[in-house]
Amino acid sequence: MDFKLCLPIIVALRNPYLRQRHWEDIQSYIGRFFTKEDNFTLGNLLDIKILQQSGLIGDISTTATNEATLESILYKVIDLWRSTDFRLITHQSDTSTVKIIASADDVMAQLEESQTTIMSIKASRYAEPIKYLIDEWERKLNQFSHTLEEWVMCQKRWLYLEPIFSAGGIQRQGSYCCFTLCMTLINLCVLYYRMRCVSWHFGLYCLLCCLRVSSAADN
Repeated sequence: MDFKLCLPIIVALRNPYLRQRHWEDIQSYIGRFFTKEDNFTLGNLLDIKILQQSGLIGDISTTATNEATLESILYKVIDLWRSTDFRLITHQSDTSTVKIIASADDVMAQLEESQTTIMSIKASRYAEPIKYLIDEWERKLNQFSHTLEEWVMCQKRWLYLEPIFSAGGIQRQGSYCCFTLCMTLINLCVLYYRMRCVSWHFGLYCLLCCLRVSSAADN
């Protein structure tokens, strides 16, 4: 038998990306069960007439390579976010010192790129074996995107209003300031509860704290 006829199928079966599911598909197609042992030779393959299924085995090998490529791309996205630092800086005013987001531009750009990559992977016909992981990270990135957008918007408004409410004339209107603070915190609690970022216990705790602050100011 011409060795050149055997070479393509040997290369296909030597594919390092072949997983157990691929070997099961190969055995299903040829209708024979075999094990990959050290003493398994080309002669064993010829005995089970595997050359007759060379086209199907080549397709399975190609599928295994494409699936592994998608998995590698997905794990690069995952590793990127696991090593991404979310940098905060100290914002100091006359009345308070708090942590705020330094700059979200780089994070947002990275987020958009990752979401585009996830969508491309999900659209591939080779994505089925890792679909559960794709769906999980698509949900995580979408949730983080919504949270970050609301956080940045809230921070911008707070940075604008904070010096206004820190002014002496406004500070003397204690009840009004506490009421405004209470309403702001309540709205934030409702927002984050809807986004499932915090539990209802945390929202109730913040509400009680607001009521205590308001009561103390009135007294």
